[in-house]
Amino acid sequence: MHPIPDHITPDVSDFLRGFCRAWASRYSEAIPVDALAILYGQWCNECTGQDAGGTWRRGFACHHYNYGNIRAIGATGAWWAGDVVDLPGAWEVVDGQRVVTGGGFRAYRTPEDGAADLLALLASRYPVAVSTLRGTIERPDRANLYASCLHAGGYFTAPQGQYAMVVRDRAARFEREVGVDAIAAAIADAATIYAQPAAPPRSLDGATDAGGGGTVEPGQPVDPSEAP
Repeated sequence: MHPIPDHITPDVSDFLRGFCRAWASRYSEAIPVDALAILYGQWCNECTGQDAGGTWRRGFACHHYNYGNIRAIGATGAWWAGDVVDLPGAWEVVDGQRVVTGGGFRAYRTPEDGAADLLALLASRYPVAVSTLRGTIERPDRANLYASCLHAGGYFTAPQGQYAMVVRDRAARFEREVGVDAIAAAIADAATIYAQPAAPPRSLDGATDAGGGGTVEPGQPVDPSEAP
């Protein structure tokens, strides 16, 4: 574990590049737009926070490219071996109440590293969620099923219905909020990865930790789906 200073990484272009390239490296194929949309919905749910002016915005609780808000210590008690940022405002839902717990969270050097570790965690502990991302059912149902898989595996402590609603709603607005051209450009850029001989998929540490509970600042709006 290596403690480092905090750094916010809210840029949606980093999110797109990170997941398009991490998916291409892991699966030797282009990421499906529907899968990218659901991961975007999850990022919005996990990492909506306040900007310097106090406005709630997408990605402003994303620290060091930790797109899944993954804690540095998981349910097994094993510590993450990489960089860690301390977030004293982190919260979990305990007995139906939001409780500020603080704690260390994984920190990454690049968007690709953050996205790759989340994909590795999903593959190792939530394989049905990965199958859902790669499936062919309609997107709204797929987002609900994805959230259900995460909840069943203990990824988040928030109410399942609320979490699923935000993931579903933000996934439905993905192209409109991010832009079709930006999405297409990120997917095309990642094509150079799987056009070459594929490298073995990698995890930064074996990805054995549970995910985080939600946005790290206390006082998050009831519905982060409304944050710009």
